[in-house]
Amino acid sequence: GGCPARQRNAAVAQAASELLYFVDDDTWTSPHTLKMMVDSLQQKNAVALGGPAITHHGAMRFERSVGEVMASPFGSGVVRARSTPVGELRAVDGEELVSCNLLMSKRWFDRVGGLDESLYPGEDVDLLKRLRALNAPMYYHPRAVVERSRRRSVARLGYQYYRYGQGRGLRFLKHLRLEDLVFLLPTLLLFYLLASPWLPAHGLYVY
Repeated sequence: GGCPARQRNAAVAQAASELLYFVDDDTWTSPHTLKMMVDSLQQKNAVALGGPAITHHGAMRFERSVGEVMASPFGSGVVRARSTPVGELRAVDGEELVSCNLLMSKRWFDRVGGLDESLYPGEDVDLLKRLRALNAPMYYHPRAVVERSRRRSVARLGYQYYRYGQGRGLRFLKHLRLEDLVFLLPTLLLFYLLASPWLPAHGLYVY
């Protein structure tokens, strides 16, 4: 219906289970993966647990290329763990988790007020930040892998990242942290390149 947060909030209101598992409509998972996630969440007494969403095995070349960039340290930094297995099972602050592969407690979902329906995209990141503010234990499991599709054209990818940037801007206003300012570096680099004919070249080397 155009608003994942509204759809998910409505579904959670009808859910009878104590555990919620969020996926997207372009995601493939398996009963084995879900069982492993449930076991790990219970063993760690965690509130939320998730893993990477890799590019699906039948993806086109452009999709695979997008997936490789998203999985690279230079392309995505710490959040590359959302797109490729990184490290071991570990406690995280939420940045590595993604809502297309997220298991969590319904009680805690209700406690923080569910998903903010005014935010899209980024309502999942906002939810995880509110959980972190309450010191809710969250875990990343590199073997809790699902497959998903990627955007299949430059135009669709550009629009996706435009929306991501729009959502991040709204979250900046709501939950600004100094470390979040690192996400402004690509924009600052763009402005620098546009102004480069009038600026010294050493700024590019610093970046």
